[in-house]
Amino acid sequence: MLKIFQFLFLFFFLIVTTTAQQVAVGKWRDHLPYSHGLKLAAAGSKIYCITSSGIFLFNKSDNSVERISKINGLSDVGATAIAYAPLNGAVVIGYSNGNIDIIDGSTVYNIQDVKNKIMTGSKFINDIMIDGRYAYLSCGFGIVVIDIVRREIKDTYLIGTNGDFTNILDVAKDNQFIYAATEKGIFKGSVTGNLVNFADWINITDIAPGQPFAWMKNK
Repeated sequence: MLKIFQFLFLFFFLIVTTTAQQVAVGKWRDHLPYSHGLKLAAAGSKIYCITSSGIFLFNKSDNSVERISKINGLSDVGATAIAYAPLNGAVVIGYSNGNIDIIDGSTVYNIQDVKNKIMTGSKFINDIMIDGRYAYLSCGFGIVVIDIVRREIKDTYLIGTNGDFTNILDVAKDNQFIYAATEKGIFKGSVTGNLVNFADWINITDIAPGQPFAWMKNK
């Protein structure tokens, strides 16, 4: 008898829950999949998670969940990288096609320069590293530096031989150098040098093969 009661309770609970979640007349609700999380970014009391369809954020203060997609704010689909900028509380999002969004409060600012640029190299954004007001985007062709405050591209670094496109997997920085992990090894450039000039980037050869990422994370 108890099992029958539990079954009926669960049955009616699901009906009530489903009915309560029905979208009101004249309103829209997305039905995109959010089950496959790709990367996380902790932003104070909120945790952002990118998925193949959009973003959901979990608010630790009240355990609420919010979904953000192209339907209600984002400029694109296919987010591949995300990072939080503590200096001004903004969240930077990169996409597989080079598109860039900056979430600042309740407003989403879009930067389409990379997406719209005609080039033969991949525009895929692999990762984002934040340093103060700047976001360093590891792209399929090089490094793109975003001024988060001005919401614009500050610099682009093509560090391959003769300035060729190079797939940048990750970027790290200390007080002296910016380090870039590539499929050809680790490159570094002095923060006081002319990083736009490919000749100012040095391929580091005195590290153990196959361990570029572990080496970078210790810098």
